[in-house]
Amino acid sequence: IPDVLKSGSVSVSAMCSKSYILQRAVVILSLFLIQKSVCNPEIENGVVGQPEVRCGATSITVVTGTSAPFTGRLYVQGEAETEGCVQRPKGSTDHVEFELRFGECGMRRQRTLSPRGVTYSFTLVISFHPVFVTGTDRGFNVRCFFLESVMNLEAEVDASPTGPPVKYARVGDAVAHVWNCGDEAAPAYGMLIHSCYVDDGAGKRFELIDERGCGVDRALLPQIDYDRENLVASAKSSIFKYADKIQVFFTCTVQLCFKKDGGCDGLT
Repeated sequence: IPDVLKSGSVSVSAMCSKSYILQRAVVILSLFLIQKSVCNPEIENGVVGQPEVRCGATSITVVTGTSAPFTGRLYVQGEAETEGCVQRPKGSTDHVEFELRFGECGMRRQRTLSPRGVTYSFTLVISFHPVFVTGTDRGFNVRCFFLESVMNLEAEVDASPTGPPVKYARVGDAVAHVWNCGDEAAPAYGMLIHSCYVDDGAGKRFELIDERGCGVDRALLPQIDYDRENLVASAKSSIFKYADKIQVFFTCTVQLCFKKDGGCDGLT
């Protein structure tokens, strides 16, 4: 170690101003460690556990806890200077949230065929200083996968009288077939009802709606109507049955597609 360090002639203030140039690497490392502990103490905060990711209908929300009240910022990597891509939680809290709408701030989108769906992803930086990047900061790769699911739904229709909703009915009674997938998913998903069949439970099957969602025999089941605001489809019909059979069974396929970025184009 140089004599100048042995003599103690290099003061802390000199180290902080970086006005003295040292010659050996080992001494530079020692000086850096002294600077870090004396001049730039670490921010006494950090991420607690793993952040929680909430995949919503129109956005992705990341919720995380910190060991002390958070006074920094959260931003999408590469978008630190873009308005709307940086969020600073209001107030002093150790529980912070970051919400990003689909397609904003360079959010990445990838469509897959197996399984069929869409993945949205971005890198979130949790920065504990309001301006600069420090060693306490953490980055997380956030992903949400939205499955475009296909489900077979079966329903039994008996030929006996009762009231709505229909479980038993007489031949010729007016009824409405309704497929409802709920209001919460409506902003994100589109729906197609297709491949509908009726069978007698003994292997005899008749097609009502083809694989494109078009009616085959509209005397039995007219074209399906879709609600543009909700995930609801319906068709008015009347009760029919096979000869010498007391009940019939309906089977339909309900296909959901993710509407964002044209995911339902050509399908619904």
